[in-house]
Amino acid sequence: MKSLNRHLIRVLPIVAAAALLGPSVEVQAGLIIHATFVGGDAPSDMAGGGDLIDIFDAAASFWEAAFTDPKDHWVVNIQYQWGPVNGNGQFRTTGQGGDPHRIESGTITFDNSGRTPFFADPTPRDNSEYTQYTQGHFDTPEGPLIISRVYSGATGDAAGRVDLLSIAEHELGHALGLSLDNTGASSPIIVTAPLPFAGVMIPSVGTDHLDIVGALMGLIQLPGDRYLISPVDVLAEAQISQFGDPNLNPYSVPEPDSLALLSIGLVALAAWRVFRYGRSRPVAWVSSMFNSPWGAS
Repeated sequence: MKSLNRHLIRVLPIVAAAALLGPSVEVQAGLIIHATFVGGDAPSDMAGGGDLIDIFDAAASFWEAAFTDPKDHWVVNIQYQWGPVNGNGQFRTTGQGGDPHRIESGTITFDNSGRTPFFADPTPRDNSEYTQYTQGHFDTPEGPLIISRVYSGATGDAAGRVDLLSIAEHELGHALGLSLDNTGASSPIIVTAPLPFAGVMIPSVGTDHLDIVGALMGLIQLPGDRYLISPVDVLAEAQISQFGDPNLNPYSVPEPDSLALLSIGLVALAAWRVFRYGRSRPVAWVSSMFNSPWGAS
């Protein structure tokens, strides 16, 4: 399938180079997402002109960039499709285990009932449809921990619509550990060494979502916004799936350069608390808070 070919095209030259140069060359490992599109029709009202396969490939590559340690080989097999579901997308675990315990396979279904007004970005590797980038963080003894990275000010077809790329990244996040049926997950998430920010408690809702407004793996994704993988999302997945050396910044932001950058730290609207060395500290995010029919799932 097209999404699987994307992975093979990227990996085969590395394998060939290793064969030519001999055993001293270490083949890139880390996270590998084997993704296969298994069918279904896109909703008739989807706007933007993009394609789910291209968007899913981009989402998978962003998550792979967060877990690149060649000493830790992590393979997740995902089948994904269009189909009617409650919410905008749904992940189901089909296999888990190993040492360390990790989700090994699953299925993702994107809603095609017409209830979710999707924006399918034809250029999912840039964010040119959005005019503002907002970043939330919490100050810790190890420095600021970024808890949210959100593009807003959507233009054109993206305005007022649910970003399919954000949903694809969110559902893949369930496949990497934050899942209700992951027997290796727990709530809340206590970060342990050797991970950075050891001792921090990441608040969660059950074992499948972070209790952090603006986080990719939070409960709500608002129409007209794009949610990026933030360091707290990566940290939570790394703790649950025991990946010891994650890249907390899998892509550079903001983009494009003309965006207005708002960095938001400690303010009065605290949505959750982080515990470090027995002390609690407020963490904040400034956001438009309202009940949305397009909450993340």
